[in-house]
Formats: sequence, C-alpha cells, structure tokens
Amino acid sequence: MAVPEPGRIHRTAWNLAPGSAVSPAGAAAAGLGAGAAAASTHGLGVPDALRLAQAWTARGRLVVFAVEAADLGFGSALSPAVAACLPDLIRVVLAELGTAAAGSGP
Repeated sequence: MAVPEPGRIHRTAWNLAPGSAVSPAGAAAAGLGAGAAAASTHGLGVPDALRLAQAWTARGRLVVFAVEAADLGFGSALSPAVAACLPDLIRVVLAELGTAAAGSGP
C-alpha cells in the first residue's frame, strides 16, 4: 500500500461501453468503495459512480479525479495540503475537458 500523501491527485478512467471488462462489482471487489447509501454524490463510492455513469453517459467513458485527504473529520475548511493542490486539480480537469471536447482521450 502506498504511503498517504494529502493533496496528491489521482486520475482514473474507465471504458463503460457494453461488453467492457469494467463493472461496478469489479470496482467493489478491487476495494474501490463500498457503495454505501449516500445523501449526495459526494458520498458515493467508485462502484456507485460507475453505475451512474453507465446510466447517464452516451460516450461510454468515466474519468474520476480524487485528492488524498489529510483529515476526514467534519469541518468547514480544506486542509492546507488539499487547498494547495486545487490549482493543479483545476488545470488537469480543464485539460481533461479539452481532450474530451476534441474527441480524443484515454
């Protein structure tokens, strides 16, 4: 297991086309989220996000960006490490959107 690094950005993409090897059950089996009930999409695990993407997307691709947290307790502010990564996160999300708009992407 990797050493936690608050503020580290992760990008993962899945091909959701019919017949692809990726599935919500496979994501859950890989330990990518328990899929517990959530009051908003912020509480969804990866299996739930895959189910939503399969229901909503016409392109057949889901890209998830995640930022490692420093503190998962309740509060109103981001940790300094997470706040510091926001400019980089915005840059990579905008680049991803530009790639998707151009019709090419991983």
